[in-house]
Amino acid sequence: MSDQPSGERGGRLRSHIAWWLGTVSALIGIAAFFLTQCQSTAPSFDDWKTKANAVCEKEVPGIYHEMTGAADSLRALSEMMESDPESVTQDELDATAAEMREVEILTRNLVGSWRELEQPDERKKDLEKLYEGGVTVSDTTGLMAQTIHDNDWKETEKHATDAEKEQKDWSNQVKNLGLKQCEGLFEAL
Repeated sequence: MSDQPSGERGGRLRSHIAWWLGTVSALIGIAAFFLTQCQSTAPSFDDWKTKANAVCEKEVPGIYHEMTGAADSLRALSEMMESDPESVTQDELDATAAEMREVEILTRNLVGSWRELEQPDERKKDLEKLYEGGVTVSDTTGLMAQTIHDNDWKETEKHATDAEKEQKDWSNQVKNLGLKQCEGLFEAL
């Protein structure tokens, strides 16, 4: 048997148990403190969507106006190129190219406005696809502007085909995220 009386052993056991309980409680308290301090302050996706729709309410009407104007100019220029290519002046090419450049800039500004919003932690991949889709549409519009200015109709037609597909893809991303105020941008499609 043991040389210690049972009362002394029980006191020592209680002391060890109390020490372990105190240590575990302190660790739980430290963990709780860090969890509450390290919580994300990012907005919810719904909060982000509300703000993104507000951006669209401001910017989409202007983009849509420029986009339809550029499309009308491009259509008229294309008809002139088909009927009498020699009659097309550099000024007419430059005017249409300038309209396309304005669409390029406004589209890039829309994407930039979305990126300026505080980003939610959820649906990051979908948001990145949305941003990249807008950048791609903007870049292709810029390429079209350059090929129109250069009077390179073969490349312009190629970029126009690419732009149509890219705009449809971007439209699907907008719909997937529920950005109702942004859908007006694609009414011309």
